[in-house]
Amino acid sequence: METSEPADSPAHESDETARMIDYAQKLLDTAIEVVGAAQVTADSSWARNPKVVALTLLCRSLSNFRAALLLAQQRHVMEARALVRCLYENQLWIGALRERGGVFVEEMIQDEAYNRNALATLTLKLTSKHGGDVNSGDSLTLRDIVKDHAKRFPRQNELQAARTAAAGVVELSYVEYMRFSLDAVHCSVTALGRHLSHEKTDAGIELLVSVC
Repeated sequence: METSEPADSPAHESDETARMIDYAQKLLDTAIEVVGAAQVTADSSWARNPKVVALTLLCRSLSNFRAALLLAQQRHVMEARALVRCLYENQLWIGALRERGGVFVEEMIQDEAYNRNALATLTLKLTSKHGGDVNSGDSLTLRDIVKDHAKRFPRQNELQAARTAAAGVVELSYVEYMRFSLDAVHCSVTALGRHLSHEKTDAGIELLVSVC
C-alpha cells in the first residue's frame, strides 16, 4: 500500500522548496548566459549607451535575484521580497529604456543629480537645525557640491516609478512593484505583523514576537 505526505506536511514543503530553488537556479544560469552572449559595440556615448545601460540593469537584476534566492533558502522571506521589489524596479527601468533609449538615460542621470543635491541640502539643513557648524570644511564642501551640480545638471528632476512605468512596455509590473513596496520594503503595519503570532497556553493566549 502506497502512502503520500499531506500537502501541508514538512516533507512536502521541503520538496516544493527544493523544486522552486532548482527552477530559480536554472533561470539564473540562463540569464547569465544571455549577458555573456550580448554583443554591444561602444560608441561616443560610451557607458551612457542605452544598450550598455540595459546590460548593467540586467547585471543588477542578476545580483538581486541571486541574493533573494540565498535569503529565501535561509527562510528570510521578507528580506528576499524586498529584493524582488528591486527586480520589479529594474524591469520598469528597462521597459522605459527600451522605449526611450538615450532620452531615458539622460533622465536617469538628472535623477541621480537631483537626489545627490537633495541629500547634500538636507545634510546642511539638519546640521544647522541641530547646532552643527555650517561653516566647517565639510559643510563648505557640500555647498560647493550643490553649486557644482546646479551648473552641471541644470535640468535636475526626480524619476517617479509610476511615471517611468507608464513610459515603458511593462506598465502592469508597477502593480507588483507597489505590492512588494507595501509589505516588504516600507515599515507598514502589515510588514510588522509578519513578526507576530499567537498561541494558546494554559494561562490564555500569548502574543509571540519573532525575529524572522
